[in-house]
Amino acid sequence: EELFLSRFQQLVAERNWAEAAKVAARSPRGMLRTPQTMEVLRSAPAAAGGEGLQPLLQYLGILLETGAQLSQAETLELATPLLH
Repeated sequence: EELFLSRFQQLVAERNWAEAAKVAARSPRGMLRTPQTMEVLRSAPAAAGGEGLQPLLQYLGILLETGAQLSQAETLELATPLLH
């Protein structure tokens, strides 16, 4: 578990947002699926060129693709753009 946390922190420091989103979404027992992680990914810029998704949306997309049950915070984050 410490390896996943260290890897996530390293990727954030390197501003490798896409990989950080993957590590967070695939962390064992959802250890990185926290409001703090979501805030880090929310504050990250979208990929250059206008083609990339915002890292938080990448994270949520990975969870949906893998069939993971979303937490209440993740569900609210996913629904927010639809409500505005």
